[in-house]
Amino acid sequence: MSSISVLVITGWSLREHHCQRAHVQPLKRMARDGLRAHLMTFERPPYRGTGRQAAEWLASLEADGIVWHPIAYHHRPLLLAKLLDGMSAVWAGWRLLRSERIDLLHARSEFPAVIAGVLARLSGLPMLYEHDASISEERVDSGVWRRGGLVYRVTRAVERWLPARAQEMIVLSQRYAQRLRDDGVGVPIAVLPCSTDTEIFQRDQAVRLDVRHAHGWEGRLVAVYSGSSGGWYQLEEMAQFFARLHAVMPATHWLCLINDDPAAMRRLAARHGIPADALTVRSVPAAEVPRWLSAADVGLAFIRAGTSKYASSPNKVAEYLACGLPVIMTPGVGDTEQLLDVPEAGHVLAGSGVSAYDRAIAWLQEVLPQLPQAADVCRRIAVERLSLEGSIEAYRAIYARLSAQASADAVRPEMVEPALSVMQPQEPSHVG
Repeated sequence: MSSISVLVITGWSLREHHCQRAHVQPLKRMARDGLRAHLMTFERPPYRGTGRQAAEWLASLEADGIVWHPIAYHHRPLLLAKLLDGMSAVWAGWRLLRSERIDLLHARSEFPAVIAGVLARLSGLPMLYEHDASISEERVDSGVWRRGGLVYRVTRAVERWLPARAQEMIVLSQRYAQRLRDDGVGVPIAVLPCSTDTEIFQRDQAVRLDVRHAHGWEGRLVAVYSGSSGGWYQLEEMAQFFARLHAVMPATHWLCLINDDPAAMRRLAARHGIPADALTVRSVPAAEVPRWLSAADVGLAFIRAGTSKYASSPNKVAEYLACGLPVIMTPGVGDTEQLLDVPEAGHVLAGSGVSAYDRAIAWLQEVLPQLPQAADVCRRIAVERLSLEGSIEAYRAIYARLSAQASADAVRPEMVEPALSVMQPQEPSHVG
């Protein structure tokens, strides 16, 4: 990869966990093999650092072979802010294309893909579009937009336009890839579910014994939920499930690793009759999550279903499996039902309510005697199908193909520079 240079444009801020997992970690690995990586992020509170912090992050990334291009994110007013941020990013990207040799553009999600699409049109560079899910469908599923409304229709039009600008696409699930093909998308589509670093996320038996002893969990079944307490995640339903589990199997404990108000989580548990001594709520940094997962026995991932969720791939499922945890989760989320088609790997709820929870508990009781073997099965699935190294190999192959396709007669930057001069934003695009 020594001859390839890529500009990656993402809507996340640098310090967000998603950005670190999806971009920084893979780019660091590929930079060791000679990839010249440029990463453009949109920096928003609370992730935006001070000028001194930004300088430290810039130097740290540079030492790892990544050149960081932060763009200040504006939240309000919505349309004007999007226009300003888009112009700032296009201008910053264009200056980069004029000053550095860039072989291809890689955009993650719709708004960055619009920016990359403009740059690709102006420069003639190939574009890789990594599409997580349909924003229009997510907004409808969450009740924010009305299907058929003006904003929905405009967004859907943009979503249909973007694949035509790309030379290749990446999506998170086979189900979504098939839908795109059925909708007439003709570019090659690779499926890369959310992956995890299986060298970091793996069960440490010594840590497991230490944590369980320190918290008095010996002889208990520990169910864990790791993630957000809002959005698509169904904490209410998970509390209902654990209350039923604890009623059937009293020697159980619920470990919640969330970055939100622990008091609210405790109130929710109490509302469902979960004893205080059967619940542990912790807010832990990402680096400590593998330690806590090592101490658990089964992972929970209850996610609200919706049309947009067939495009999803929950990262927590990859982390659970990598740490040897069978997963109990809700249906209709990406390809996870196929991923968990091995009985030891997990159980997908059939319906909701007590009867569905009882079936999941019956499955868990069957698996309990074989938990060590189940842990091996889960670990193998993660390593073979959800590893960061596997994703990196896929990125390497796609980057190599697209760089080879780069046209020798691409539009030269100086040919369209006068037209772009009017787009220069009035404020600097750097984070200070």
